[in-house]
Amino acid sequence: IEVEGFYGLFGLNELVLSNNIIKLINKRSFFGLVNLKKLDLESIFVESIEEKGFYDLHKLTELVLLRNKIKIIKKSYFFGLDILKNLNLKENYIESIEEEGFYGLHNLTELDLSWNRIKIIQKRSFLGLDILKILYLSKNSIESVVEEGFYGLFNLNELDLSRNNVKIIKNISFFGLN
Repeated sequence: IEVEGFYGLFGLNELVLSNNIIKLINKRSFFGLVNLKKLDLESIFVESIEEKGFYDLHKLTELVLLRNKIKIIKKSYFFGLDILKNLNLKENYIESIEEEGFYGLHNLTELDLSWNRIKIIQKRSFLGLDILKILYLSKNSIESVVEEGFYGLFNLNELDLSRNNVKIIKNISFFGLN
C-alpha cells in the first residue's frame, strides 16, 4: 500500500482487505481514513509493520490481523490507536512481545494471541493494557512465565493459556492481576 493510498475516503467506516498480498504496513498507508472503525487485514501476508503504521486511525475500534506472518510485537506498532477495543493477532508467527509491546492501547478490552509461537511471557509484556478483560494465549508454545509477565492487567476477567507447554511459572508472574 503506497503512502496515502486511501486518501479521500473520509466517510469510510469499515475496510476489508483480507486475502490480498500486502507484506508491509507503511507509516502512512491509511492516512485519510479519519472515520474508520474496523480494519480487516486477515490473510494478507503481513510480515512487518513500520513504526506508527496505524497512527492515522484515531477512531479505529477493531483491528484484525488474523493469519499473517508477523513474528514480533514491537512497542511502536500500535501507537495512536487510542480507542482500539479489539485486536486479533491469532494465527501469526509471533515468537516474542517486546516489553510494553502494546503501548498506547489503553482502551483495549480483548486481545487474541492464540495459535502463535510464543515461548516465554516476558516481563511487563502487557503493561498499559489497564482495562483488558479477555486475553487468549492458547495453542502457543509457552513454556514459562517470568516475574511480572502479566503485570498491569488489572481488570482481566478471562485468561486462556490452554494447549501450551507451561513448565515454569515464576514468583509473582501474575502480580498485578485482580
